[in-house]
Amino acid sequence: MVSMKITTADSPTLGHGRWVWLAHIIRDKILAEYIDTEGLKLMDALALVAQNEAVGQWNPNHNTQTLWVAYKTKVGEKARERAKIVVPKIVVEIAEIKNKIDAIEADEELTEEETTLSYATKEPG
Repeated sequence: MVSMKITTADSPTLGHGRWVWLAHIIRDKILAEYIDTEGLKLMDALALVAQNEAVGQWNPNHNTQTLWVAYKTKVGEKARERAKIVVPKIVVEIAEIKNKIDAIEADEELTEEETTLSYATKEPG
């Protein structure tokens, strides 16, 4: 079988793509509290901006759009920070579960029912 890839020398370089939230980060309580706190601060700031705009005071450096971008940036940075902390914990938990399964499978003295019950318990044995 022959395969071929045709490309041009001046084609744009593709990056890593955009960052997306990991599923388990959504359930992180510390991140949720941070988002809540920052969201409340944003609401207060937006209310103040709305009052200023109502009387004709518009600031191009401090308006609804700039506040929203700053909020999204802060939350995204915090999410990345928490992901670096939470992900290793999950990897360790997965490794512990795999070790438990290996230990249960290696124990030849357990019956099929005992093996099934051992999988369901948190501690091996």
